[in-house]
Amino acid sequence: MIDALNAECAGYVELHAHGAVLEIRMVKGPVNAICRPLSRAVGRAASFLQDSPDFRVGLLTSGCARAFSAGLDFTEHARVQAGEELGDFGPGGFGGISTLFSLKKPLIAVIEAPAVGGGFEIVLACDLILMAEESWLQLPEMQRGIMADGGGIQRLPRRLPYNLAVAKLLTGDPITPDEALRHGLAYAVTPRAELAKAAQDLAQRLARDAPLAQQALKEVLRAIEHMPIEESMMIHGRSDPGFETYAAMWASEDAREGPRAFLEKRPPRWRGA
Repeated sequence: MIDALNAECAGYVELHAHGAVLEIRMVKGPVNAICRPLSRAVGRAASFLQDSPDFRVGLLTSGCARAFSAGLDFTEHARVQAGEELGDFGPGGFGGISTLFSLKKPLIAVIEAPAVGGGFEIVLACDLILMAEESWLQLPEMQRGIMADGGGIQRLPRRLPYNLAVAKLLTGDPITPDEALRHGLAYAVTPRAELAKAAQDLAQRLARDAPLAQQALKEVLRAIEHMPIEESMMIHGRSDPGFETYAAMWASEDAREGPRAFLEKRPPRWRGA
């Protein structure tokens, strides 16, 4: 299946299997400018990650040395503004994952080089961010006469202190790796030469955990995001729309295996069911 997807997404995305970890590598040179075909390819790969029983965690990486992604493809954008019909960005929205809310498996963004504009917006759609010391994050849309409405204005104020997020959106000033780490936006920062190993180590660590519990966590976090604390504390046992994976987790063999393995002092054997 990976070979078929790689053929389908050739020139935009390459998929690489690392055990239970699926690497989604963007390869639209020279800087992964986000166009409709790239968005559809990333979205297709992310949907494959979610649907495949062989993979538990995803890595979103770049095969371009100059940038993780330089953001919106302004050449394509000009064609659209001129009235050319090029279709939409696909079911996952801009960048392939900005509105792919069905993705419940963990997705880690691995930032070796700058992620700018829309490139930063797709990073914000990931669960964890690892950065190289040589990279940075930036939303310069205000200085282009447009707005970072592909996830930037929606997500950045939830990932940084509000006033700092507003300042970054207004000024377009970059977020350095140290700044991202200090404010909890980045999970870890390493030298560029060490980043790929750090990302693999983290992904493999997550892949050893209970897959249903991980997916239920993302589902519940999304569902309770705007609930009052009193309502969010009453979710136990819910199985209504928005809590299907959560209900499946509690009914699963894994929910019994975890405590059993702990009492028997052995590693758990997760089945994902």
